[in-house]
Amino acid sequence: MLRSLVGSEMCIRDRYSSDEDGALEELVFFICEAAGVDVTDLALDHDEKESTVAQMIERLRVDGVYPLSHKEAGKGKKIYTGFVQMQQHIVAECCAQDILFGDKFFEVVIQWLAVLSSSNARAIRHTATVASQATMVQIAKVLADLHTNVKKFEEMCDAEKDADNSAKLSQIEQNLATTQERAEHLESVLSWLFKTVYTNRYRDEVAVIRNDVISSIGDCIIACPAFFLEPVDAYLKYVGWTLSFRDGTTRVATLGTLVKLYQQPEIVTTVEQFTCLLYTSDAADEEDSGELGGRRIILKKRNADK
Repeated sequence: MLRSLVGSEMCIRDRYSSDEDGALEELVFFICEAAGVDVTDLALDHDEKESTVAQMIERLRVDGVYPLSHKEAGKGKKIYTGFVQMQQHIVAECCAQDILFGDKFFEVVIQWLAVLSSSNARAIRHTATVASQATMVQIAKVLADLHTNVKKFEEMCDAEKDADNSAKLSQIEQNLATTQERAEHLESVLSWLFKTVYTNRYRDEVAVIRNDVISSIGDCIIACPAFFLEPVDAYLKYVGWTLSFRDGTTRVATLGTLVKLYQQPEIVTTVEQFTCLLYTSDAADEEDSGELGGRRIILKKRNADK
């Protein structure tokens, strides 16, 4: 797996300028290989994605085992963590080379992630979902940096206006416009990925997929709260809804996500406002002990931290 991904990185560095689609397709093939798909002589038909996925399913290991299927075991957990970190590293590499901000990255990598994450085959669906969430977290980190740079350029513009330096001001305004454009592009990508992957997979029939997604939204919020907490319930509401799921592991994953958010001093007040509303909601089902139990734990956690 690691050799395959290293090859993908080299492909991005060496081939993108001459073969954009081929270089980005290598990233998609890596995800397919991680799911246990034999990608030998496999071609990605961008116009017939469903038929391509059907071919992938036929090429899966017959025993149904795939690298991320045993994430709780010692070796499996290392593979899972390594896969997430390497996927984020790939996205960071694409950012460093400005590939992330082009339409091709969206058209090839992002759209294929969405298609693969809706596959009927668990191995493909789970692996693509984890890759999607890792991609979202890394894009959120890049977006946070862009927001910081926007503020910096705005301050520099104000300073140069006062100094009456038109030449320098023009260059700073150009940098500001480019940074704002890139931020808007990534915000659009994040919104699209969330709507096409998260809103479907947080209700997945497989608990481990649901729980992975619930945990990752907390990571996204931490990475870029300015986007994911504005307005406060735009994305947090999904975390709130999963508190009422019947599966106990999903409720535990939800509480774990909320605890992670409470540990972030810069957003704890905002999260408290949301969980306070959640706890006192008129929609609460008094007979749902799981949901109410989760809400009471949140309330106790909040009070204990005061």
